[in-house]
Amino acid sequence: MEGSPRDPLDGNEQFTCITSLNCPPALTGNEAHVWTWNLTVEHSALAQLERLLSDDEWRRVRLLRSGQDARRFVVRRGVVRRILGLYLDLPPQKINFVYTEFGKPTLLPGSYLDLHFNVSDSFELAALAVCASHPLGIDVERLRPFPPGAPMTSSYMTPQEIERLSRAGETARDRIRFQAWTRLEAFAKAEGVGLHNLPRDLTRPGPASHLAQYFDPAQVPSNDRFRVADLSMPYGYVGALAVPPAIEKTVVFPVSWTNSLSKSLNA
Repeated sequence: MEGSPRDPLDGNEQFTCITSLNCPPALTGNEAHVWTWNLTVEHSALAQLERLLSDDEWRRVRLLRSGQDARRFVVRRGVVRRILGLYLDLPPQKINFVYTEFGKPTLLPGSYLDLHFNVSDSFELAALAVCASHPLGIDVERLRPFPPGAPMTSSYMTPQEIERLSRAGETARDRIRFQAWTRLEAFAKAEGVGLHNLPRDLTRPGPASHLAQYFDPAQVPSNDRFRVADLSMPYGYVGALAVPPAIEKTVVFPVSWTNSLSKSLNA
């Protein structure tokens, strides 16, 4: 994953590479920030991230049967704490999370600035979306053969996506399926519900102008609360972000991978 190329976008959106976790960019009320990082880090970085976790998070770690899953949880949650701590100007260890009935972590209400975030991970990639004053949702998936026994295509894809799938070559079909899945998953996470509890009033109005470069509005779920945009992810991954109409700009910040992450934690 280190040094992976990013898929090009069709617009002029600029992507800034953050080489340190010491100084986050200013977050205005009309933009969302997306951070991505590799869940495989050096042992020294892992040891430092371990010290950031709460007792409750360590209980979650101990319930994981796989050592690899446990390490990924530590890196995912540790880096989330590190980044949120910068926005909130708090030590990472002092951040308190609460969980919705669907298991979505949020900041303890009334304890912090009105900062909203959402996290997703797949294999070695993690992504954190952050914005002020507005809920949002993010989902990432590694491209691979679509899982046997997965939901029928018609249950999570729009008619337009199904038509595109029918015309695609074999090598493109898994990407189309996973991109459709991330769009729906991001939308559900923004709504704060599970996929089976999505509202049924999904419509397909025209996209906000700042998102038009990212997607065909006929291919994604939307309503008057959220729009969904495809994200440019490291090679071999796809992602989507669901944001409210008030968000006029989305910027992706890839945290420097592996060795640089360890150095930034020491800073």
